[in-house]
This record gives sequence, structure tokens and C-alpha cells, in this order.
Amino acid sequence: MRVALVHWTLPPTVGGVETHLVDLANSYTSLGIDVVIVSGEPFPSIELFSDRVAFYCHDDLRRPLNCPTKPGSLGRLLASLEVQVIHAHNILPLGSQLLPEFRLAKATGASLLFHTSHSEWPTSQWPEDHTLWDGMFAVSTYLKNRLLRLGVPTTVTRLPVDSEAFNSRVAPLERANVSLLHPSRLVEEKGSSLSLDLLELLLGEGVDVNLTIMETPRVFDISDNAAAYTDKIKCMIADLNLGTRIKLLTASVIEMRAVYEASDIVLYPSIFPEPYGLAVLEAMSCERPVVASAAGGLRENIQHGGTGLLFRPGHLRELYNLAKKLILQPDLGRRIGKDARQYVVQERSVRHFAKSMIDVYRAGCF
Repeated sequence: MRVALVHWTLPPTVGGVETHLVDLANSYTSLGIDVVIVSGEPFPSIELFSDRVAFYCHDDLRRPLNCPTKPGSLGRLLASLEVQVIHAHNILPLGSQLLPEFRLAKATGASLLFHTSHSEWPTSQWPEDHTLWDGMFAVSTYLKNRLLRLGVPTTVTRLPVDSEAFNSRVAPLERANVSLLHPSRLVEEKGSSLSLDLLELLLGEGVDVNLTIMETPRVFDISDNAAAYTDKIKCMIADLNLGTRIKLLTASVIEMRAVYEASDIVLYPSIFPEPYGLAVLEAMSCERPVVASAAGGLRENIQHGGTGLLFRPGHLRELYNLAKKLILQPDLGRRIGKDARQYVVQERSVRHFAKSMIDVYRAGCF
């Protein structure tokens, strides 16, 4: 079987969809599936992928919300790949103008066409006709229900992580100094300002703690707000004058395991309903206790007190209380970390996920 995966970007652009495509493509090839990736990324990080993965870049996938520059060009490319399945990721609704391209590809080449929604987008951009797709997926029950209200039917397929790649050799909370990690993209809705406020509170109480915030210079940002928000956070850090207590860090997908390993507590204080939160699963796979906002799909992988800790979005005092609890009770943090990894290994295996998707492809329907 030959499968084409389609998305706007690939690493080195940072994001959950991009990381998922690395894991999915590599798992498919390990199971004997030939994989072609079509994206708008001109210089993908091919070292992350199996040498059995082929890459194509098309300009129409670099321009969300814009009409195709050469109508029919993307469709003819997809049709020429001689694949049995085209699986698009988060193309809709930003790429509704590309539907004729997928329709052309299906009519002249691929026999099956699937789409996975990883995010929620404005209502007005969703196409009314979903009959083009042989299957439509959503990455969480939360997202499925949101899309259903927009008239978009989907089946839930919760994303996995590579638990072999994300496997820490060092237990958390065994050092006097506590290292906090904010791993999500540096955009406002991910709540990095809350992590800064938490650091200030803990230091004010004399806790020996530091904070690492991931700086993501390359993200899929249709609003063009990421750069301005990064500058805002840098100004906040300068105003706090905390010196080495806080740092911004850039890391590749491969380097992220070591970043998690260097941390003791992972913070995910999103102030909006997260569709899923793949970085949370990465941290859990590395046996890190996660403190996350109880927003959207985050609640579907974190059992409060079991595989992580949850607080109401935007409530700094609740975030503080939970982080302080882990600092004062390191055995609790280590137990949560172990339970979290066990959950990921048993329930979110990337190889099991890949096998189940291949079964869907081969069945040709749900």
C-alpha cells in the first residue's frame, strides 16, 4: 500500500500536527507501507524520517486561505503519486479552496480520501458537503463534539506518541533545585504568562526553582501574532529581572526528549480549550508529572491525581497550589510520572495507532 500524507508544514516548523506526521510516517514505513508527504515545507527535516518516506513541496500548501495559484496543479500532483490513500491533516477548513484539487486527485488517482481535524476553526469556512471524504477524524471527543455543532461529522482518533523515543532515563524531583518546563508553542493562548507568574510566586516564597519556556521561532501562524507575542514575553522576562532563573530555549523534535528529561514538572496552562495537547503526552511518556488546565481535550488523557494534575483555566492560585504540592511531595510527582508513562505505553502507542489506521484504509470505510 502507498499512502500520501498532506499538511501545510513539516518540521523544522514546530507543532503537534508536524510531530504527529513524523511518528505516523515512520510507523507506517516500519509496517511495510510506502509513504509520500506533500506539504508547503520547502526544506523539511528529512533526518527525522525513515529513508522510505518521499517528500513533495507545493506552493498552494504554503498559502492557507488563498486560492490556488495554478488550479489543478496540486490535484494533478496528488494523482501522479500513484497512491491508494490520501490522508490530509488539518487542511480543512483553512484549505476549503483546495477541495477541487482533492476531488481531482480522487477522480484520477487515489481511491480513498481521508481528513483528520486537529483544530477548531471559524464556522463560516467549513464546507457544507462532506461526501468527498471517505472518512473524517477528530483528535479528541471534545473536538468531535465542537465540529458536530458545526455540522461536521467525525470519528475520534486520539493521537499517540513514540514512547520509545520519549523515554527518560532520569527520575524527576530528585534534585534540590526544581526545574519547571513550559513546552508548548510560544503563543498567547498557551498561557506562558501564567507560567511566569507561577515562577515569581514560588521564588517569592524562597523555593529554589527555575523555569524553561520553549521558544518556537517557526510555527504555523495564520494570524501572524506569534512574533509579537514572543517579543512581549521577552519584555516581561526582562522586567522580572530573574537572571538565570528563567530561560527561553529552542529545541528540535529529536532534542525534546532531553529537554523533558532535564525538567521536574511540566506546565501546560492553556487559557483556551485545547483540541488535544500532544506535548502533554510527550511529557507523560517521559515520566514527568504534568500540571495542565482542564480545558478541552486535555482532560481526555489526564486523570486528575492519577496521570497528572488539572486546574481551572486561568486560575493562577490553583496552578500554584498544585505545583507547590508536587514540590513538597516529590514521591507523589514520581508516582504520577510513572502512572502517566504506563498510560501512554498501554493506551497511546504509535505503532498500535498506525496499525489501526492501516486497517481503516484497507477496509475502505468505517
